[in-house]
Amino acid sequence: MGERWFTSPLNFADEVRRSFRFASRIRLHDVTLRDGEQQAGIVFSTDDKIRIAEKLAEVGVHRIEAASGPSSGAICPRRSSPSRAA
Repeated sequence: MGERWFTSPLNFADEVRRSFRFASRIRLHDVTLRDGEQQAGIVFSTDDKIRIAEKLAEVGVHRIEAASGPSSGAICPRRSSPSRAA
């Protein structure tokens, strides 16, 4: 168990661990960058997004979904509407 988060002690119980059956190959798909900013009050800076993506890649995440441009001002600033010729 870590100091910064709680992990149930049941995860380490022999009777529980004996029933674990993991595939020989596990692929991880993370949506932190896509969904993280959808939470009220959460805004990632460009540096935050880069650091998050680097750490996810460092620990072996196979697929990292980033926010689409229009929903993420830090990566893709919103542009004002083009002016119309009169």
